[in-house]
Amino acid sequence: MFDQYESLVRNLNALDSDGTMQGVQYHGLFGDMQGEYLIVQTSMLSCGMTTVVVFVVLLVATRNGVLAALSVASVAGILVSCLGFIRFSGWAYGFYEAICVTITTGFSCDFVVHIDHGYAEASDRTRPSSLPSRYERVRSAVGEMGVSITGAFLSTAGASLFMLGSPLVPFQKMGKFIAFN
Repeated sequence: MFDQYESLVRNLNALDSDGTMQGVQYHGLFGDMQGEYLIVQTSMLSCGMTTVVVFVVLLVATRNGVLAALSVASVAGILVSCLGFIRFSGWAYGFYEAICVTITTGFSCDFVVHIDHGYAEASDRTRPSSLPSRYERVRSAVGEMGVSITGAFLSTAGASLFMLGSPLVPFQKMGKFIAFN
């Protein structure tokens, strides 16, 4: 709606040939609208940039393009589920939702990087001279990193449950968002 009125004002101002009767639209909330618009756009940009950086870091660290691509696909799937949760909840994508998605991007990248590290560094302790199979690497990665990741998940989800009872809507939203994702 703001853009429609802004277009109308520009068209009317174009009719003023000498520039003495230029109009502007103003409301105290317009600054907030522009700020929220920038935050929403920046959150989407940061999610995209983070995903690209994670791909490059994993590609360099693991020297395995397939692993890096699968990891980025996993992060992208998590982001899609987050955006789906926002839509399913009936929320508009605004300031608080942008913060939630940005936080979730960080969590998902952190968890994926830990599992990738465990997978890339896995070795078969029973046969040190041979290369481990994919199955053995997955077992090793989940065995070594799974406990830490599960602990981080449980503590984060547990902390989010306390936010559900908050009288402040932003905390309730963040609690629901983190508990779901």
